Amino acid sequence: MADNSSDQFGLQKFGEATKTLAEIFKDACGIVIDPVKKITVSAAERFNERRNALQKFELERMELAERAKTRQLETEIRRQENLELIAKQATELLPLHANPENLNIDWLHIAMDYCKDISEKELQNMWANILSTEATKANSISRKTLDVIKSFSKQDCFLFNDIAKYFIPVENEGKGYAIVLKEKIPIDYDKILELGYLGILNPSKISFQIHRLTETNLNGQKINIINDTGSPLSFSPIHNISRMGLELMRALRINQDNKYFESFIEDATAKGAKIKRT
Repeated sequence: MADNSSDQFGLQKFGEATKTLAEIFKDACGIVIDPVKKITVSAAERFNERRNALQKFELERMELAERAKTRQLETEIRRQENLELIAKQATELLPLHANPENLNIDWLHIAMDYCKDISEKELQNMWANILSTEATKANSISRKTLDVIKSFSKQDCFLFNDIAKYFIPVENEGKGYAIVLKEKIPIDYDKILELGYLGILNPSKISFQIHRLTETNLNGQKINIINDTGSPLSFSPIHNISRMGLELMRALRINQDNKYFESFIEDATAKGAKIKRT
């Protein structure tokens, strides 16, 4: 792909991954990203000027088909603006080590279709992080996760951000998942049920044991919980986080609650575990 198509938008000052993702958005979805200049929707501006110039009585006399056409045009302009704002944020969030060339185009079309009517900034930010995460490493966000979050409201987004800081991602007995361990976390049970309804968390409690080694991390710091006592270390019943919740937690770069996490480490130590931080 020729470089001049990217250079005309000032992308040469950004990383190669950013330029590649911008080209993918342009070729696959017809979305032009300019990370240097503010996005202007000239088509929308021209349409609004024409609409405002019409007199009220002229609008009232428009045929039904013409009014429907106007509504459809207005809808598509709004959707295009939403998509370009989200895509622009995604390119800005992309790290230098990203590999957007591995992005599955079918996945991209599904994601863009789901977020075309998203105009609230909080939700646009969520979708931008999802696009950036998948463009950084393909298969990080499953299609099932897209199906779950497509119905997220702004309130759902706030709820997830408030509670996800208490999620503890673990790799235990070859299985990766996330858990909420302690009963003392300041979460009302109705919020637990709401996350269950959203498909993020299992409201039913399950048992959790550490047999030999469990890996976890605290805001990027890798921690090994080593059990050489000869007996499984059992913890109180827990809520298990779904795969979708774990994928969304990683995509949104949730900062874990240090105090809560360290209380879990203290519990494990009191039960006889050894802790290794790297």
